Amino acid sequence: MDLAEVIKELAADTMAAEGSVQVTMGEVIQSTPLKVRTDSGLELDTCFLMLTRNVCSRSQKGNMTFHGESGAYEATVENGLIVGEKVLMLSGCGAQHYFILDRIENM
Repeated sequence: MDLAEVIKELAADTMAAEGSVQVTMGEVIQSTPLKVRTDSGLELDTCFLMLTRNVCSRSQKGNMTFHGESGAYEATVENGLIVGEKVLMLSGCGAQHYFILDRIENM
C-alpha cells in the first residue's frame, strides 16, 4: 500500500469516527523524546504522535547484485526528525493523535 492509499484510508477511518480530518503544520522542538509544536502553539509529545517511515530511522534488509556478485545487506536509514524541522501532520480521532506524514521544505 503506498502513502496516498494510507492517507486516504486514515482520513476515511477518522471521518467515520469523528467527522473530520485536519491538516496541520508544526515544528520539531525536541528530538529525543520527540516533541512538536503545532502552528496553533499546542505542544505534542510522543504519546500524541504517530510517525510514517518518511520521518523515522529504521533498519533496511535486502539483497543486491553488484558487478555480478549477489549478497544480502542490512543498512540503517537515519531519517529521524531534528529540532527546527517543519512537518506536515494530519490530526484526527478528536485530535487525540497527530500523524506526522513528512517534512516540509522551504516553509
